[in-house]
Amino acid sequence: MTNATSESRDLSLPLIDSGRGARPKSPRSRMSKFRFGVLLFIQLLIIAHIVQWAITGRTLAPIEPSESMETVKYGVITVGFIFFTTALLSTAVLGRWFCGWGCHVVLLQDASAKLLNRFGIKPKPFRSRLLMLVPLILAFYMFLWPLVYRFVIAPIWGPDLTWPGFSVHLMTNDFWRSFPGMMVAIPFLFVCGFLVVYLMGMKGYCTYGCPYGGFFAPLDNLAVGRIRVTDDCDRCGECTRGCTSNVLIHKEVHEFGMVVDPGCMKCMDCVSICPNDALYFGMGPPAVAKPKSDRPGRRWDLSWPEEIVFGAIALTCFLSVRGAYGLIPLLFASGLTAVVVFICWKSWCCLRKPNVMFHSFSLKKGGTIRGGGYAFLGLTLAGCLLVLHTGTVTLSRHLADYHDGQVTTPAQVVFNSDSMQPEPAILEHARKARSWYEFSSWIGDGGIGIAWTTQAATDNRIAWLLAVERRMEEAEGVMRRSIERYGISPENAAGVGRILNARGEHQAAEEWYLSAIERLPQSFPLLDEWVAVLEADGRAWTAITFIRQRLETAPPVLAEWLGQEGSAPPAMIDEVRAVFAEQPWILAAIRRLSIMLMNHGQTPTELTESVELTERTLEAEPENPFAYRALALGYVKLDRLNDAVRALENSIRIEPDQVVFRYQLAELLNGMGRIAESEEQIRRARELEQASER
Repeated sequence: MTNATSESRDLSLPLIDSGRGARPKSPRSRMSKFRFGVLLFIQLLIIAHIVQWAITGRTLAPIEPSESMETVKYGVITVGFIFFTTALLSTAVLGRWFCGWGCHVVLLQDASAKLLNRFGIKPKPFRSRLLMLVPLILAFYMFLWPLVYRFVIAPIWGPDLTWPGFSVHLMTNDFWRSFPGMMVAIPFLFVCGFLVVYLMGMKGYCTYGCPYGGFFAPLDNLAVGRIRVTDDCDRCGECTRGCTSNVLIHKEVHEFGMVVDPGCMKCMDCVSICPNDALYFGMGPPAVAKPKSDRPGRRWDLSWPEEIVFGAIALTCFLSVRGAYGLIPLLFASGLTAVVVFICWKSWCCLRKPNVMFHSFSLKKGGTIRGGGYAFLGLTLAGCLLVLHTGTVTLSRHLADYHDGQVTTPAQVVFNSDSMQPEPAILEHARKARSWYEFSSWIGDGGIGIAWTTQAATDNRIAWLLAVERRMEEAEGVMRRSIERYGISPENAAGVGRILNARGEHQAAEEWYLSAIERLPQSFPLLDEWVAVLEADGRAWTAITFIRQRLETAPPVLAEWLGQEGSAPPAMIDEVRAVFAEQPWILAAIRRLSIMLMNHGQTPTELTESVELTERTLEAEPENPFAYRALALGYVKLDRLNDAVRALENSIRIEPDQVVFRYQLAELLNGMGRIAESEEQIRRARELEQASER
């Protein structure tokens, strides 16, 4: 959230001294408590949303602006996109109200400021012209760059990225998928809520870190809803003293008759505390009608050369910490960057200015650095070294990922015991990728990293690259050591099984897969991996029997549901859906069993069971186009061609832009002699292909 800045010591507020020269105490805002109540109520709604998901297993997708990235990347219209669009449109009319009345980070910043005030600490705003562009740059990167890349850059220099079309995704079973865990959430709230306010003043994160405000601030200039003034104003300055957004209200309303600063979050505190009731929220000309050259001047903490230097520091820090160790998301990285830039700036001041204060602490006085100053400089040095170290690890991971991406040998070739050594170029990329992965590994595993959070995934890549180099025994050793240190996962368990098979140790591989599935009973990918191994080995019916045995461990309601004659009662379907939400592997296993029976069934009974299983899954999940497609294949094998047509029509109804559905329906219709309908589906499919190419 981009925010205006001001220099509190330069304000000429005509406040009357009391007889002893003390400043009169500002009146309290009547609106402050009400706004706090609104923000607190929103937090309670968020908690209720999470609780509802935890109980039912399915809920409305997160009402979070960052979910809009799914829309601009993949055309998926989310609840977050609808919410963010509504907030932006309302901001263009009413001004920047959402930040002040609906943002949980603003609530955290306001609460932090009040806590600091209780200890006599009143943070002063940090003022940088260049760094105020950070929110706008982040907003462009998050919400506009995907579109620019897809439609402008990719058609010329990049890969062929066809637009997938729009789809709607409003409900979810995996509510927490896009959110960080507590290991990140708590430090984020501390850094972006408390620490940024303590260092950089009220709304410090809004000013230098929040990408959403990168859109809210420019739109505020178009808004007709603004804080305006009547003739009763005597320029006492109480409004500016009470503003928590660092806006020079008394100057702006005097010059323009309204607040033009886009940092104004419409908190209404200034309206509430005005002793003459001279301020109000009203409609009128937007701020964009006022030339910027006529607006009150601001003073900045950095000269232009300093702006450039600290801008470079900010860029280096952001690129270093973002995504580091798989822990630091973009919003957290922007807050950490703001903190690092501030302490670097304050240390720079400590080196070049004769007197430097930090709140009530004297860092330097009369040209002499004091103890607190040396401590601050030491903290800055340690922080910068940590950022550089983190940047080195992050860069190493990027280099490893680049070379890893050049290793294009398919897995079925790598884990084939008869495969030969890959081409020299592939081997060279594999060696370089492995070297960089090992260099960036956790220090306990021989690298330079200081966190082990991504080490299990790193071990998986190292083992894969060793397998590419045909060093299977070493690859197995890496996998087993990783499992011992960081625990078993579907990925590393499957990796060990593949390596054992590639080495020709099939009995050991079978024992390993079965023991791993027992340790990870709810992992469908691992179960599916073993089923695929059995199927490839010509043991399809062993795989079918194995899936049946695994499904016997499911709750009893599943067997009752599968054994129903006709449609199951709604209450039973709801109970089954709850089971699927809690144990998603069960639904996936039923689908896999259905496909196996369809592919390998020889008798009408087996094929009928396959169809009935698919029909059952559609009772629980009726809007699955691929289930209808599988159902159509089963109907064809049972010679129920009209039912197959209806099933494919349902697939097209749910996913009208899926070309493959239309071609399959056309082929089926053609075989039934319905030539005109077949040709119509082919025509529609080709139109979709041409639209995709355009």
